[in-house]
Amino acid sequence: MKVTPDTHLLSLQLAFNEKFPHLKIAFYKNAHDRNELSPIAEEVFRDYKIGEINPNFKEAEFLLYEHEKVNDFEEKMENQFGLHVQVLRKSGQTWIQTSVTDEWTLQKQEEHAH
Repeated sequence: MKVTPDTHLLSLQLAFNEKFPHLKIAFYKNAHDRNELSPIAEEVFRDYKIGEINPNFKEAEFLLYEHEKVNDFEEKMENQFGLHVQVLRKSGQTWIQTSVTDEWTLQKQEEHAH
Protein backbone atom coordinates (compact mmCIF):
# COMPACT_ATOMS: atom_id res chain seq x y z
CA MET A 1 0.00 0.00 0.00
CA LYS A 2 1.39 3.39 -1.01
CA VAL A 3 1.29 5.86 1.88
CA THR A 4 1.35 9.63 1.45
CA PRO A 5 1.11 12.54 3.91
CA ASP A 6 -2.68 12.55 3.27
CA THR A 7 -3.10 8.91 4.35
CA HIS A 8 -5.17 8.59 7.53
CA LEU A 9 -3.92 6.44 10.40
CA LEU A 10 -7.17 4.50 10.10
CA SER A 11 -6.12 3.33 6.62
CA LEU A 12 -2.94 1.83 8.07
CA GLN A 13 -4.93 0.16 10.83
CA LEU A 14 -7.38 -1.37 8.35
CA ALA A 15 -4.60 -2.68 6.09
CA PHE A 16 -2.82 -4.19 9.09
CA ASN A 17 -6.02 -5.74 10.43
CA GLU A 18 -6.86 -7.23 7.04
CA LYS A 19 -3.63 -9.24 7.12
CA PHE A 20 -3.72 -9.93 10.87
CA PRO A 21 -7.40 -10.03 11.97
CA HIS A 22 -6.61 -10.69 15.65
CA LEU A 23 -3.98 -7.96 15.92
CA LYS A 24 -4.17 -4.20 15.64
CA ILE A 25 -1.84 -1.23 15.71
CA ALA A 26 -2.26 1.83 17.87
CA PHE A 27 -0.43 5.14 17.46
CA TYR A 28 1.08 7.18 20.31
CA LYS A 29 2.45 10.67 20.86
CA ASN A 30 5.79 9.45 22.19
CA ALA A 31 8.17 6.62 21.40
CA HIS A 32 8.61 3.65 23.71
CA ASP A 33 11.60 1.41 24.36
CA ARG A 34 11.61 -2.27 23.48
CA ASN A 35 9.37 -4.32 25.78
CA GLU A 36 7.85 -1.13 27.21
CA LEU A 37 4.14 -0.30 27.36
CA SER A 38 2.74 2.94 25.94
CA PRO A 39 0.37 4.93 28.18
CA ILE A 40 -3.21 4.85 26.90
CA ALA A 41 -3.44 8.61 27.55
CA GLU A 42 -0.84 9.14 24.80
CA GLU A 43 -2.80 7.30 22.12
CA VAL A 44 -3.31 9.36 18.95
CA PHE A 45 -6.79 9.44 17.39
CA ARG A 46 -6.88 7.47 14.13
CA ASP A 47 -8.52 10.25 12.08
CA TYR A 48 -5.22 12.12 11.85
CA LYS A 49 -3.31 12.13 8.60
CA ILE A 50 0.33 11.05 8.68
CA GLY A 51 1.41 14.47 7.45
CA GLU A 52 -0.30 16.08 10.45
CA ILE A 53 1.78 13.97 12.82
CA ASN A 54 5.00 13.97 10.83
CA PRO A 55 5.26 17.07 8.59
CA ASN A 56 8.57 15.77 7.17
CA PHE A 57 7.01 12.58 5.78
CA LYS A 58 6.92 12.33 1.95
CA GLU A 59 5.74 8.84 0.92
CA ALA A 60 6.57 5.18 1.43
CA GLU A 61 5.18 1.69 0.96
CA PHE A 62 3.38 0.10 3.90
CA LEU A 63 4.58 -3.50 3.70
CA LEU A 64 3.60 -6.28 6.10
CA TYR A 65 5.57 -9.48 6.56
CA GLU A 66 4.28 -12.43 8.59
CA HIS A 67 7.76 -13.36 9.80
CA GLU A 68 8.74 -9.85 10.86
CA LYS A 69 9.23 -9.51 14.60
CA VAL A 70 6.94 -7.08 16.40
CA ASN A 71 9.82 -4.94 17.66
CA ASP A 72 11.26 -4.75 14.12
CA PHE A 73 7.85 -3.74 12.72
CA GLU A 74 7.42 -1.03 15.38
CA GLU A 75 10.94 0.25 14.71
CA LYS A 76 10.26 0.29 10.96
CA MET A 77 7.12 2.37 11.52
CA GLU A 78 9.21 4.85 13.51
CA ASN A 79 12.00 5.04 10.93
CA GLN A 80 9.93 5.03 7.72
CA PHE A 81 6.85 6.97 8.77
CA GLY A 82 7.85 8.81 11.95
CA LEU A 83 4.99 7.08 13.80
CA HIS A 84 5.14 5.68 17.33
CA VAL A 85 3.29 2.36 17.13
CA GLN A 86 2.35 -0.49 19.43
CA VAL A 87 1.03 -3.84 18.22
CA LEU A 88 -1.89 -5.16 20.25
CA ARG A 89 -3.21 -8.73 20.37
CA LYS A 90 -6.78 -9.76 21.07
CA SER A 91 -7.17 -11.76 24.27
CA GLY A 92 -10.83 -12.59 24.85
CA GLN A 93 -12.66 -9.26 24.75
CA THR A 94 -9.52 -7.26 25.57
CA TRP A 95 -6.70 -5.84 23.46
CA ILE A 96 -3.29 -6.17 25.12
CA GLN A 97 -0.03 -4.50 24.12
CA THR A 98 2.47 -7.13 23.03
CA SER A 99 5.40 -5.55 24.88
CA VAL A 100 6.38 -8.77 26.70
CA THR A 101 6.33 -10.75 23.44
CA ASP A 102 7.85 -8.15 21.10
CA GLU A 103 10.40 -10.77 19.96
CA TRP A 104 7.60 -12.88 18.46
CA THR A 105 6.76 -12.58 14.78
CA LEU A 106 3.51 -10.96 13.71
CA GLN A 107 2.29 -14.40 12.58
CA LYS A 108 3.06 -15.97 15.98
CA GLN A 109 1.16 -13.12 17.67
CA GLU A 110 -1.77 -13.79 15.34
CA GLU A 111 -1.70 -17.52 16.16
CA HIS A 112 -1.72 -16.85 19.92
CA ALA A 113 -4.61 -14.38 19.78
CA HIS A 114 -8.07 -15.56 20.83
